[in-house]
Amino acid sequence: MEPRIPGGLTVHDYHVHASAMQSLAPGSWVDDRIIYTYMGLLMSREEEIHNGGIWERIPVYYFMDPYFMRACNKALRSFTGFSTANIGPTILEADYILIPCYVGDVHWVLFMFGTRRFEGLIIDSMNYEPSYREDIRVVSWLLPRLLHMIQPVEGCDPASAEVLALPSRPKQRKSNDCCLYVMKYMDYFTKGYDLATVPNWSQEEVDTFRWICRFWFGFSIVGGFLLVFGLLVGM
Repeated sequence: MEPRIPGGLTVHDYHVHASAMQSLAPGSWVDDRIIYTYMGLLMSREEEIHNGGIWERIPVYYFMDPYFMRACNKALRSFTGFSTANIGPTILEADYILIPCYVGDVHWVLFMFGTRRFEGLIIDSMNYEPSYREDIRVVSWLLPRLLHMIQPVEGCDPASAEVLALPSRPKQRKSNDCCLYVMKYMDYFTKGYDLATVPNWSQEEVDTFRWICRFWFGFSIVGGFLLVFGLLVGM
């Protein structure tokens, strides 16, 4: 049973309870709701940059609801019934689809699918040769066929789509940091970085990122006040 800590943060369709912030304490396994809400914050940032005319939105990113993978693995259902945040471009307008995925009930990875060439990447912060057969099949077989069914792309054959592992990328040192790496991967991708050329993040950088997230979420907690309890637990 979760502690009764007041407040919570809702970003679009994603909500994180104040108690979930405790999972950002050093050495803790990060709560799933943290990555969902962080993805919502990245979506907001993309919209603010675009609407403010800071720079043109190229390429266009679409943030896939993480439940897409779970639902597809269970029933191979179509897009019908999946809710996505009512903000930003539609999936048909996107150049890339970012899909955080919880594999094997123990690990987070990031799938990235290019909609203009039907090419996919899996970015795994721990394993050099990822072997998540069912999840890779969703991205390499089901997703391109759904996209092709809705809006065919000239020169793209869904039957030829494949998912390759990104060989060079920042890799985690601690077993419980995979969620943080997926969050940083999405952040770097949407800022235009090539992960293959990014030096490995030090453990100090990753731990600092935990604290930045705790502050970010805590300061945004409902009511506009800093949820000191949520920030200090685990110090």
